[in-house]
Amino acid sequence: VAGEWLRTELLQRGITRVEAVPFGIDHRGFGRERRSSRLRNELLGDGSDATDGCLVGVVGRLAVEKRQRLLVDAAAMLARSRPVTLLVLGDGPERERLRARAAEQGLRCHFWPFTHSREHYAEVLASLDVLLHGSRCETYGFVLVEALASGTPVVVPDEGGAAHAGDTSCSELYPSHAGAAGIAAAALRLLERRRDVVSASACAAAARHPSRTEHFERLFELY
Repeated sequence: VAGEWLRTELLQRGITRVEAVPFGIDHRGFGRERRSSRLRNELLGDGSDATDGCLVGVVGRLAVEKRQRLLVDAAAMLARSRPVTLLVLGDGPERERLRARAAEQGLRCHFWPFTHSREHYAEVLASLDVLLHGSRCETYGFVLVEALASGTPVVVPDEGGAAHAGDTSCSELYPSHAGAAGIAAAALRLLERRRDVVSASACAAAARHPSRTEHFERLFELY
């Protein structure tokens, strides 16, 4: 299985002979130094002049089970207390419904397709102020760990692999059945912390995850 948390859960359910071989990421491809003021200003627009202007990200396949509609609503609620721009990076069957929902909420929002440039992807992750995540059924959460490795804190449900990507120093958990208001409140708590401290903690949390090479070495060793 992809992590110790899942091994523990399966053992508790009476399944034996479970081995955990945690997934890993390419740590060299991400970092706080990739944060781009040019990209942030471009996305924030008029909000770039505000000291509390916030760039919120939603990244991944746009599908019902990922619960991104809740995240759009949460970003709209957050925008009531500070200037917010939402960047949705990804594609999928829910794309147009999410775009319509953002417009309906009057939310400043950009929809970008998946990028094929790893450098651009790393720059986007590092330039976000916070990443919102809705899926309750992640086994690992590659995007979450890559965001943390970029110095970007995450707001995640307290269920599934997403809850185990980071720790309380760099993430906020919300009850998995919370509505948009609960997610917005968690995001606000995170944004009220000191950015430099949270960013450093995010990188430290990501560093505890193995590299992709270490993952495969452990996997081959097990077999």
